[in-house]
Amino acid sequence: MNLAIVIAAIPINFGRQKFDDGLLKLQIPQIRDLDKSLVLMTGYEPTAYIVPSFPAGPRFVRISSTFTTPGRNPYVDREIKKILAAYDRQRIFAFIQRKKKSG
Repeated sequence: MNLAIVIAAIPINFGRQKFDDGLLKLQIPQIRDLDKSLVLMTGYEPTAYIVPSFPAGPRFVRISSTFTTPGRNPYVDREIKKILAAYDRQRIFAFIQRKKKSG
């Protein structure tokens, strides 16, 4: 009877997108010396999925999230300031999460 149930059962489909290689790929603009740059990430939405689309060189620093907010943890703030001090301002870029439009 168990075998009949297994054979007759229809697999559950939750309607999810097929997770293939191109699902989360982004087109990163051509930026000179991007591999020597720092990308600041802000916002509370999960956005770490963009990191693998970048070349291997740039460093990523999350300055606000559900884990850390500027001013909440002095140790984290100091570490972020140390990292920022190591980069020329022309080599620092910001990724700012845009709010979704409602409606």
